Amino acid sequence: LLMQEHGIAVKESRGRLSYCPPGRTKFITAKKLSKKLEKEQVLTALSQNIQLTAIIQPAYEQKPDKIRKLVDIQANVAAGKGIGYERWAKKFNLKRWSQTLCLLQEKKLLSEDALHQRIAELQTQHDDALAVVKDMDARMVSLKELRGHLVVYRQYKPLAQKLQTVRNPAKFKEQHRAELAVYEAACAYFKANGLRTLPDLKKLDAEYQTLSSEKNRFYTRYKKAQIELRELRTAQQNVEAFFRKEERSHAVPQQEVK
Repeated sequence: LLMQEHGIAVKESRGRLSYCPPGRTKFITAKKLSKKLEKEQVLTALSQNIQLTAIIQPAYEQKPDKIRKLVDIQANVAAGKGIGYERWAKKFNLKRWSQTLCLLQEKKLLSEDALHQRIAELQTQHDDALAVVKDMDARMVSLKELRGHLVVYRQYKPLAQKLQTVRNPAKFKEQHRAELAVYEAACAYFKANGLRTLPDLKKLDAEYQTLSSEKNRFYTRYKKAQIELRELRTAQQNVEAFFRKEERSHAVPQQEVK
């Protein structure tokens, strides 16, 4: 670590550390430098730093399992899956069905109408937030483009003015072809967008920062709605799949009807 960050070489001899800082060829023993650089003190300090790092680092929070769809055991067994798969699938479906019920109970969506209504609300929130994010993103791209042309215009305007006064305009234009080309492109941009009065750079930057902050806020709202919407749609599919299974299991075979 000392070598990587400070260029100080370290070696150990007979249980003692020696150091060679940049610019020297001979090592200096820790005893001559400081007691704090002796092996025992260095190891103690490193141990304390490791413990402190472990305390400072946030504890890992285990994320709950995502709600996943129930598998169609009957269809998969009919397609050739064996007994082992059927046992696994039953345990899998039991766990996912338990998660589905917990989610619906937590959100108090224990009726079909309540679940449908919440999904519709989330879809609206999702679509509205996404539309705002896209509008703000488009505006930010436009501001960035405008700012770039404005900086170029201000930087090379004196050069364009000087072109009108030099004795040999053709030679001057050839010498500064690249600069004058981007200046003319900036002027063309302003004209195409109807900008007769150029905006202030500070105001552009302030508007960009405001839009960036608002965009992040709406994007967070969009992602939150997206995650809950995905969970509830999966839960809805699980409920429908469960009741389809129940209907099949309670159905009376046609050959037994008299």
